[in-house]
Amino acid sequence: MPPALIADHEARYRQALAGNAFEVEHETQGRIFITRGVPLSNAAGKIYAALAVSYDITDRKRAEEMVRVSEARLSAVFEALPVGVGFVNPV
Repeated sequence: MPPALIADHEARYRQALAGNAFEVEHETQGRIFITRGVPLSNAAGKIYAALAVSYDITDRKRAEEMVRVSEARLSAVFEALPVGVGFVNPV
């Protein structure tokens, strides 16, 4: 983990140890991750640890951006063209 992220992650783990789940999106070494953390409790309900799992979502974020760009282009084409759409009901 890059040193710049340690303080932020420590605060998140402490949040989970205090009983509050967390979810944070962050970039590390050119990749985008989502980290989710939850408190772990024993049978008596006492929090004894925090579980955090990070998922690499770089490909998903890139695909979402490609969809946004494609939708923007398509929208620009429809706005620029004087085209109408009609439906004919054959009788």
